[in-house]
Amino acid sequence: MPLLFNPHFPLNALPLMRGAIAYLDTPRFDACMNAIVEAAWQQQNLDKPQVLAGVLEAAGFDSAEFARLNDEDSVKQRLKADTEEPVERDVFGAPSIFVDEQQRIVWTSLPKRWRASDPPSARAVAARRRQ
Repeated sequence: MPLLFNPHFPLNALPLMRGAIAYLDTPRFDACMNAIVEAAWQQQNLDKPQVLAGVLEAAGFDSAEFARLNDEDSVKQRLKADTEEPVERDVFGAPSIFVDEQQRIVWTSLPKRWRASDPPSARAVAARRRQ
């Protein structure tokens, strides 16, 4: 799959994040996320409900169920709770992990040119991006 910048970014990721939460503990999570990520990298405008519905339907999901799950209070509350800890810890960059209370960006997600023997801190990665 070619990785092309999506001209529709930035977009409202809230429905996508709620969908991820709704399917997180199900066997369908990977399929849902794969469909959404592929669509984003194929330059589809996931801000448009009809585009998102088409992506979901093509992947075998019921887009009406996805929309219904997006409106469930339990999904909204779990997303809120799952984001509170990183906010409290000043997480910078994703995906991130903490090792001995020091934040690290997951190393395998970084381009090879940024890799060294030890992973850089999140702030070091941000500084390199600004160069």
